[in-house]
Amino acid sequence: MNNFTQQFNKYSKQAGFSSALIFTVLITISFSFLVDIVAAEVCPLMPVPKVYRDHGRSWQLATPEKVAIVIGSKATAPEKYAAERLQGLIQHRYGQTLKILAEDQVHTDLKQVFLLGQISTHTLLDRLCRDNKIDLGETSPGPDGFVIEYVEDGDRQTVIVGGSNPRGVIYGQDVLFDLMKAQESKIVLPVVTVRDWPSIAWRGRPHSVLQHHLVPGALDAYVRARINFTDVRDNPAVKPTIIFAARKASMGFPAGVPIDKPPVKRMIDESHRRGLFVYGTVSCCMKEKGGDAVVRTFEELLELGVDGLWISFDDSGAGNDAFGISQRVLELGKRHNITGRKIAITPPDGDYQVIDRDFNRKCAAVPGMEEVQWMFTRVPCQADVEMAKNIGLKRLPGWWHNLEGFEGGFLHNGGVLCTLRADLKPAYVNLQPLIHGWGRPKYEQLRNAPNCTDTVLLWCVCNGWPEEYEIAAMGLWAWNPEGHDWSALCSSIYNYVYGPDQVETARQFDNKLGELKSLFHMPLWQFSPNKGWPCRLKKADNRPKALALIDQLQSLADILSARAPAKTAIDPTRLENIYLEPMRTTLIYARKMALLDYPEDSLTGFDNRMFKLIGEGNVQAVRQAMDEIRPKVETQLTRISTELQDLKGIQEYTSFWKKRITDVKYWEKEAAKQRKKMK
Repeated sequence: MNNFTQQFNKYSKQAGFSSALIFTVLITISFSFLVDIVAAEVCPLMPVPKVYRDHGRSWQLATPEKVAIVIGSKATAPEKYAAERLQGLIQHRYGQTLKILAEDQVHTDLKQVFLLGQISTHTLLDRLCRDNKIDLGETSPGPDGFVIEYVEDGDRQTVIVGGSNPRGVIYGQDVLFDLMKAQESKIVLPVVTVRDWPSIAWRGRPHSVLQHHLVPGALDAYVRARINFTDVRDNPAVKPTIIFAARKASMGFPAGVPIDKPPVKRMIDESHRRGLFVYGTVSCCMKEKGGDAVVRTFEELLELGVDGLWISFDDSGAGNDAFGISQRVLELGKRHNITGRKIAITPPDGDYQVIDRDFNRKCAAVPGMEEVQWMFTRVPCQADVEMAKNIGLKRLPGWWHNLEGFEGGFLHNGGVLCTLRADLKPAYVNLQPLIHGWGRPKYEQLRNAPNCTDTVLLWCVCNGWPEEYEIAAMGLWAWNPEGHDWSALCSSIYNYVYGPDQVETARQFDNKLGELKSLFHMPLWQFSPNKGWPCRLKKADNRPKALALIDQLQSLADILSARAPAKTAIDPTRLENIYLEPMRTTLIYARKMALLDYPEDSLTGFDNRMFKLIGEGNVQAVRQAMDEIRPKVETQLTRISTELQDLKGIQEYTSFWKKRITDVKYWEKEAAKQRKKMK
């Protein structure tokens, strides 16, 4: 008998309880405990909800004429979006289209309904919650929270998907979809109780390229990831580079420059339709005092409909009037009822990495700035909570997570994750955890994050994609860090993108792709010229192993391409454009790169030989050495140029090597650099 049982037995007998009653109570407690454990183990959802009870039975999805998605007579735009989203998810995966009705259109022929809404917008949902004692309101489960309950309303099966706010309705219908599964020719739903709410209240995806938000399906992926805020930034004057896209506005809108309004307005409207809070971000590093240009730009953004104001100093620095500008933004916000966390700030470089800095202390002393949401790149910890208090901040510090530690790939660079395809089509990247970001946080370290922050965001992933992978890696972690399981989250993401039967195929593909990449030199962030790009084998002896892996990967990619389009939850066109086509093209170029011969492979020690000859002043020997290798290198470069002509940076690579085999001055400069390093 364990200690708990002995103590319970002792005090129960003192209270006059019988042995039989004691036994019954103990069995009941044990059974309840076991039920909770079993429920937790078999819960098919990720993130695991705060409350999940399986009632041990299931309902079959009714035939199209007898089932409907029902929204309230006062449904908000996000609630209407939730209904359309559920309709689309079911249609994509199961091929059945459910009609959407307003509650006053429900007729007696309907034998099954899915009620989506809030108690304030949906009269029928409100009545059934009261009749069945379902606790739902603005504060229960709370902001962004939702409930799912199955009830019988007369002879009609009714599934309630109720939100504490409009976003909660959207999140709830996603969970309802995840509960559905195919059994033979039927679609079944386990009868369960779900109550869930976020552990971290504010979960964001700001991004520096406006157009990336507007790629079809991108904002839907934010919703899937349970992101609840984003921002708008744009700079039409910025030209594309070999790495970054055009109009990239890393620091925000340039102050005082007229805004290209149509795409900004479209982004704001599309975000609002999905229940997302939208900040307008303006670069506030100004040479002149007063901040008139900053205020004008914020005013333009307010006219377009932004919900919040983001003061961005960031890598541009503080400028000459940071505190005065901050005060004016606070005053502007107050006139529009925008206060507290509806105003955010990114401190200057050097100050966003460390909380206890002179700029942060002085800026926090500006009346009102202590109440706004401050963003730091520090991994959440209790020491930083105390440090934020010490400099005068009233809110928990926000975590700006720079996810820039990616290893490069066969079609993308390392670090910031941008395509290396000349046509700018996406690259495929195997699903990456949060550890590949600043601070290299481990998930065990992050389980306590909700006690240290209530605001997190994902930055980098600079071409936007793959949103279903990487935005979910942040957003779904932030929903429940305490119960996070990386492997289970990967399964959930693969299920969503490729279908439940392809989870292990997708996992195998990503694992084998990682194994293949380990055999190659991979491109760095600044990859050109000759910084891991083009990819080449670390050892030529590994060519057979690499080709065998590519063959295995090709078989897996073929399976996914053949089977996933019929079972994906996302639009099949997006599946093809963002995942399947990049996956196949990755293997095409991996094979080419494995088969190519590169100058580096046969010229080990060539640099040192040239440095020695330059040091000796033997220019004739330098020319002779270049003459010896030129025919072979030119042949190699011709083939590389032909095979990899549709990729970025190949011309730069061949030009780099042409200098090395023709230009004495090149070697004189390189030798001088080498001598300087050695001093």
